[in-house]
Amino acid sequence: MAPGRETSIPLSPAMAVSSSMVLELEVKVTSRREDIPPVPMPPPGPSLPAAPSASLGDVTVQSSPSRVNPPQWTPPEAPRVVDDFSMMFAGTDRGVVSLPPLQDTQGFVKLTIPLQNYGNEISALHFRNNNTHRDLEVRDIHIYDPTVRGDFAPANAVSTAADAELEFSGIPIRRATNNISDLQPGVTINLQAAGPNQVELRIEPDRERIKDALIQFVGYYNQLVANINILTRNDETIIQELNYLSPEEQDRARERLGVFNGDITLMQMRRTFQNIMMSPYPTSEGENLSLLAQVGISTNSRAGGGGFDASRMRGYLEIDESRLDESLRQNLMAVRELFGNDTTGDLLADTGAAVAIDSYIQPMVQVGGIIPARLSTIDSQISQTNRRIENYNRHLETFERNLRQKYGAMEGALGNLERSSRSIENFNRNNSNNR
Repeated sequence: MAPGRETSIPLSPAMAVSSSMVLELEVKVTSRREDIPPVPMPPPGPSLPAAPSASLGDVTVQSSPSRVNPPQWTPPEAPRVVDDFSMMFAGTDRGVVSLPPLQDTQGFVKLTIPLQNYGNEISALHFRNNNTHRDLEVRDIHIYDPTVRGDFAPANAVSTAADAELEFSGIPIRRATNNISDLQPGVTINLQAAGPNQVELRIEPDRERIKDALIQFVGYYNQLVANINILTRNDETIIQELNYLSPEEQDRARERLGVFNGDITLMQMRRTFQNIMMSPYPTSEGENLSLLAQVGISTNSRAGGGGFDASRMRGYLEIDESRLDESLRQNLMAVRELFGNDTTGDLLADTGAAVAIDSYIQPMVQVGGIIPARLSTIDSQISQTNRRIENYNRHLETFERNLRQKYGAMEGALGNLERSSRSIENFNRNNSNNR
């Protein structure tokens, strides 16, 4: 409905209103104040030329300036502006009653209006836009009883399903769900029950998620160290120590066992990783918390012991969960600084175990790095070897073909010699008989 328009929606027959019946609809009120013409300003009046003058020697005579007496300006009537937010009405058995006023919106807004205070029946809905600079849009109109489910209504309802209503920092909030995740970034509020008392929310770090991330980090680290051990050692004990591998994974590990035996790059990588994980790092707790071992992450975190365990000498990390839980509970920020800490104030982590590993790995795996370069070299060597194999195969085929031709010729010559030998023997025998 544009400004000045109105419309009605009759309900025939009139709808009886129960105590819990509501009117639900979506409205959009768009303000067009930019279309209101500005207040006119008085005209500037005529523009008069400058008065002439005459000069003789050092004497100059100025003419009197021209004067104009314009008529008194009467401003036109200001444009009519009407602001009227009473736009919705209901025809009831009490007559036409006004529904709650509206307000300007950015888009469609759903309204739910209880009808129990407007009469016993509704015969029509009226919409009237008396504004001079607003548009009114209405859609999805429903009149229903939210307590009714199909053809059934509770006789003594304990509660009625409705939207969740709360105040958050003094702002009234209404949501269609009890799980509200759009009030505080990264925080989901789960409403459990209604109550009049104010509730204080404390937002704390998700320590379980942090612990899971650290466990995953240690798992990836151990997996990398295990692969380096398998590739650089020719000892099947290494595979037997990895009791979490399935039989198929153990078979694949045996196929790779010792493939890079004695490789300096991989062995240096393992030593560097071990040094990184054992080195101290600056934290807000100083020497009280500067090593991963102090939060329960080390190569020998298992309680008890006794006896020699070769697997503990391979460089694998272990986690003391109780000690890690205590560190996360008491010194969470210091644990974070162990892995990544900004010591220069540029908002970029420059120290910590994770930063050190990332700084060491990047030159290894980036484009043109050590490992891609070695892979490229190995691929090139494989290609060259394959070409040599193909050349040798072609050479062998040619050599075999030539040998077959030579042996064929030799067999032919040998056959001719045998036939000649038999002919000579027959000739000698015949001569002997004639004598």
